[in-house]
Amino acid sequence: MNKKQLTRKIAKIIGNWKDVHDDKVFFERDYVKKIEVESSGTVWLTIKPSRPHCPCCLLNLKKLSKKLRSNKQIHSVNFTIIDVPEPHRWMQILND
Repeated sequence: MNKKQLTRKIAKIIGNWKDVHDDKVFFERDYVKKIEVESSGTVWLTIKPSRPHCPCCLLNLKKLSKKLRSNKQIHSVNFTIIDVPEPHRWMQILND
């Protein structure tokens, strides 16, 4: 699978991923700010969570990471979290 195909696959997974608080998908909520895919299989996601103090949102992103990593071509998923207090805490949990 080349980089373009892998990017499409990632976009499809994220495009169908729902917010835990309602039935809207991530792209409808504008949570995903940036997706970068390296040919090595590393994925970089910049995310702006809707609720900065919500453990459900954090766990949902952890599940998304697991789902993405279930694809054989994806070797790692790295999150950059923006516009929340202490984003390093979110990233520490998500990027383990």
